[in-house]
Amino acid sequence: MYRYLFKNLLFISKNKIFIERFKLIRTAIYFFLLFILVPSVYPQSNHYIRGRITDNRSVPLFGANIILTNTYQGAISDSLGNYRIDNIEPGKYTIRVTYIGYQSQEIELYISEYEAESEEDMDDTFSAKLGVEDSEEEDAFEDLGEEDRIRKEPFYQNLNFFLETDALGFKQVVVSASKKKEKLIDAPITIAAVSEKQIRKTAGGDLGAILKTVRGVEVYQAGMGRTALNVRGFMSAFNGRFVSLVDGANYMEPTFYIAYGNTLPFVNEDIERLEVVFGPSSALYGPNAHNGLLNIITKHPRDSEGSTIAFSSGTSGYTSYRARFAKSLGKLGFKFSLANMSVLDWKYPRNFSQDYNLDGEITDNENHESVIFWDFFDTDVPRVWDDKNGDGEWDHQEEMTVMTSDFERQMKNLKANLFFYYDISPSSELSFGHEHYYQSGYQPFDSGLNFINYTMGSLWTKIISENFFGRLHWLRSTGTEYWNSDGAYLNMMRRNLTLRESVDRTKISDFVTTDVLRGDFQTDFGIKNVDFITGIDFAFYRPVSNRQFLDDRGAVSLNENEAIVDSVIGEKIEIDEYGGYLQATVDLPLKIKFVTAIRYDKHKYYESRISPRFALQWNGLKSGNLRFSYNRAFQTPSIFNLHMLKFFDKTDSGNIVPFMWDWGVFGEIVVNVNNPRVQQQIGSGGISAGELNWVPLQTQFRGNRDGFIIDESMVVPSLDIETVDSYELGLKKLFFEKLFLDVSGFYSQYKNFISPLRIIHDFYPSTYPFIPEEVTHIGDDYISNFVQRNSTVVYSYTSTSGASVYGLDLMAKYTISNKIILSTGLSAYGNLSFDSDDNVTTDLDVDNLFSSIKNDTLRYFIENSLQSYSFQPGKLFFNAPTRKGFVALAFDGIISKKLWAQLSANYTEKFDFVSGYHVATINSDLASLSPNKIYENRGPIGGGFIFDLHLEYTLNNSVRIKMQLNNILDQDGPRVVGTPPLKRNAILEVLFSYL
Repeated sequence: MYRYLFKNLLFISKNKIFIERFKLIRTAIYFFLLFILVPSVYPQSNHYIRGRITDNRSVPLFGANIILTNTYQGAISDSLGNYRIDNIEPGKYTIRVTYIGYQSQEIELYISEYEAESEEDMDDTFSAKLGVEDSEEEDAFEDLGEEDRIRKEPFYQNLNFFLETDALGFKQVVVSASKKKEKLIDAPITIAAVSEKQIRKTAGGDLGAILKTVRGVEVYQAGMGRTALNVRGFMSAFNGRFVSLVDGANYMEPTFYIAYGNTLPFVNEDIERLEVVFGPSSALYGPNAHNGLLNIITKHPRDSEGSTIAFSSGTSGYTSYRARFAKSLGKLGFKFSLANMSVLDWKYPRNFSQDYNLDGEITDNENHESVIFWDFFDTDVPRVWDDKNGDGEWDHQEEMTVMTSDFERQMKNLKANLFFYYDISPSSELSFGHEHYYQSGYQPFDSGLNFINYTMGSLWTKIISENFFGRLHWLRSTGTEYWNSDGAYLNMMRRNLTLRESVDRTKISDFVTTDVLRGDFQTDFGIKNVDFITGIDFAFYRPVSNRQFLDDRGAVSLNENEAIVDSVIGEKIEIDEYGGYLQATVDLPLKIKFVTAIRYDKHKYYESRISPRFALQWNGLKSGNLRFSYNRAFQTPSIFNLHMLKFFDKTDSGNIVPFMWDWGVFGEIVVNVNNPRVQQQIGSGGISAGELNWVPLQTQFRGNRDGFIIDESMVVPSLDIETVDSYELGLKKLFFEKLFLDVSGFYSQYKNFISPLRIIHDFYPSTYPFIPEEVTHIGDDYISNFVQRNSTVVYSYTSTSGASVYGLDLMAKYTISNKIILSTGLSAYGNLSFDSDDNVTTDLDVDNLFSSIKNDTLRYFIENSLQSYSFQPGKLFFNAPTRKGFVALAFDGIISKKLWAQLSANYTEKFDFVSGYHVATINSDLASLSPNKIYENRGPIGGGFIFDLHLEYTLNNSVRIKMQLNNILDQDGPRVVGTPPLKRNAILEVLFSYL
C-alpha cells in the first residue's frame, strides 16, 4: 500500500541543487525588491527595541510577529527567538507579540528623547533602573502608579516575552460571527475555529482532513485527496447550502454553486485560521449562507514574512508540491503561493450494463458481435457484422467494467495566487490580488458520473481603513472540457470504440464560461452605547454556453430540434443580485448583550427577501455565557438549477420503453403495466415479444426557471427560493481553567426545498386513462413537435417539500497536561419530518406481476427499467448521519520533545444518501432514475469508526516532517454518493521554512 510513499521525497533528498537554487532565487528577489522599493538607506539611531520570544518552557519561538501598533515598524523572531526593531522615533507605543497557537501579549512603553552614546551607558532593563531584580519586576510595577507603570527608555535591550499556549482555543479571535473581531467565547452565535497551529501540523492540502475533528462539521470524502463539507444535513452532489469564503469573499464555483474542501486557490501554509459558522447566516452574508459557512482567513504578508516549500507523497500515486513566499518592505509588501496536486482515485470497478435491445439477455464483452462495415447512411446500424449466433441481428456489447483505467481515475489540480498591499497610512491599506485554479477529474453530477475540466481565475482590489472596508472581486469560471460517462460508455459498446476514441467523439469543449463581478462595502460607527455595522453588496452573473450547456443564446443542435437546426435562438442570461444589511450591538443591564441584524436582498428573478437575526447573550457566568438566537436564511437556485440544458441522442440514451400497436387509436402506445387491460394480456401471455417495439427515448435535462405544463393542463411551478428559520440555545463555559465546553441545541424549519433531479412527468400513470404524460409547454412556450413530446423524457428540479429538524452539537476540550489535550464532539439530529406537496405516486405492484409474466423480455423490462421510468415525487433525504461524533487525543512532546502526535476516531451511523441518479438507501426497492446497473442501489453509506493518525516531527527550526495515516482500519465512511468507498491511505510530507 505504501509503495509510492517515499517516491518524491527521495528525489528531494538526492537533489540538493534544487533547494540551493531556490535559496538563490529567493535571495535575488530580496535584492531586487530592496533595489526597487527602498531607494535610500536611513542612518540607524540608538532608539531601538530588542529581546527574545519564548514559550512557557523557554523554547524559542521562531517566526513570532512583533509589531508597534499603528505604525509600519515591526520584526519577526529568528530561529533563536531573538528580534530587534530599529530607528524608532521618540514617543508612546504599544508593542504587540503574536504567535499562532499562543496567547498574544502587548505592553505600552515610551521611547524617550535621550540617546545614549552606547548601549553600555544604560542598564539593560527597566528593572535594573528601579533597583530590582528581573524576577521582581512584575511586583515592582504593581507598586507604581498607572502612568509610572509605563516603561520609559531611549532603547530596550532585553524586552523579552514568554507566551502561554492557547491550548483550548476559547480566546481565539474570530470575525465571521458578527463581521467584526471578537473572541470566540464572546461570539453571539455558534462558531468554531481552527488555528494555524493545528493547520500546519496536518500533511497534504485537504481542508477536510483538518475539519474532521471540529464538532458538527460533516466531512464527506469525494475520492482520494478530496472532500466536500457541510453542516446540519441536506447534502447533495451539488451542495450550495454551505458557503465557502476566503477573507469574506465568495469563491464558490458560480455555475453549479459548489466548492469541495480543497478546490479553493489557497495553500494551507497561507491560512491563518478556519472559521465555521453553524446555521443560517443570510442576515450578514446574503443568499445561500443557508446551513452555514466556512470562512478561510489568510495570512497578511506583514505578519508572515518568509518562505515555505512542502513536498508530499502518498498512496494511490498522491503527489503534491506547495510553495509560499511573503515579504514586507516599509509601506509595501507582497506574497505569492502555488500548489500542484495529482492522484489516482481509489479503484471502484462498476458494471455498466443494461439490456438495451431488451432480448432478455445481457451481452458481455466475450459474446458481443463486432462491426465489420457500417451502413453509409445510418452509422447506428451496421451493414456487416460477425454474426456469431447466426440470428441475423447485431448483438452489441451491453456490459463492461468501468472506472478502472488511469484515464478515468486521474485527478489533478493546480492553484496559484498573488497578493500586493500598500499602506496609505498607519490605519488604512490598499491591496489587490489574483488567483488561479485548475481542476481535472470526475464529478458526481445529479445526472450521473461526469468528467469535467474547469478553470477559475479572479482579480480583486480592496481598501481597508479603521472604520471602512470596500472590495471589488471579479471571478471567471471556464468549463474547458466535459464528457458524460453514460454517453461515452454507450458509444464504446455500440460502436466498438476505445475509451479515448469515445470520449473524443462525445466530449464538449469550452462548454460554459461564467463571469461574476461582486462588490461589498462595510462601515462601522457608534451612537451612544450602540455599535453599528452596515454594508451593501452586489453580484452580477454573466454565463455563456452558446446553448451547449445552458438555455442561453446559441445555435440549435440536431438533438434539440431537427426542424430549426443551426438557427440561433434564446436570450443572454444576466442575473443580478444586490443587498444591504444593518447590525446593532448594545450592552443591556444584568450583563446582557443584545445583537440584532436585518438584511434586504433582491434577485432578478424573484421578489425581494428580508433576513432577520437577533441574539441575546447573558455574560453572568464566570468565564462563560448563555445565548439564544434566531436566524432566517435563504438559498436561491443556482444557474445550473435554473438554466440547465443538455440533450442526449436517442441512440446514446439508456431510456428505452416498449410500444405496441393499438387498433383503437390506430397508432403506437406505451405498454403501461398499470393498465388493467395490459396486465390481463401479460398474465395470459397475450402480449408477445414480436408485438413490442422497443423505442429509445430522447433524454433532456432542463433547468426550471419558468416551470412546465404537462398535457396542456397540469402545471409544474418554477423553482422558488428555499428558506429556513432556525432557533438556537447555546452555552460556552470554561471550567477549572482546563475544560472548555461549547454546546448548542437548535430547531430549524425549511420551506420550498429544491428537489433532487427527477423525471417531471409520468410514462406509466397509475390511474385511468393510463396514457403517458407529455411535457407540452416549457414556460409559456408550446412544444409543437409531436415526436419530441411523445418520445422524450424530461429531467429537472422542482420546489417540493418542507422539513423540520432539531439537533444538538457538543464540543469539549480538556487539557490533561501542558502536553496532552483531549477533544471530543457529538452531534445528534431528530424529528426529520418532511411535508410533501406532491401527491402523485406510482402504484406499481411488481411482485404480483412477476408471478404471471411469461414474456422474459417484458419481465426484464419491468424488473430493471420500469421503476426508473415511473414518475418519482421529489422526496427529500437528510443525506447525513443523524448520530456522529469524534474523540481526538493530541500529544505534544511524546517520546521526544520534537514529536507531536494526534490520534482521532470519527464515528457515524449509516445513513441514506440520494442525489439524482445516485441512490444509496436502506430501502432496496428505491430505484435510481437511470435503469443502468452502474447506479444500482447498494445500500446506505458509512457506519462505524474511522481512525486517523497525524504525526509531526520538528527536525529543526527550518524543517518539519509530517505523516498522515488515514482510515487505519480500512473502513468505509461518509462520502459523496457516487464516489468510491473509503480506503486506507497515507501521506508523508517534508516542509522547509526560511526567513
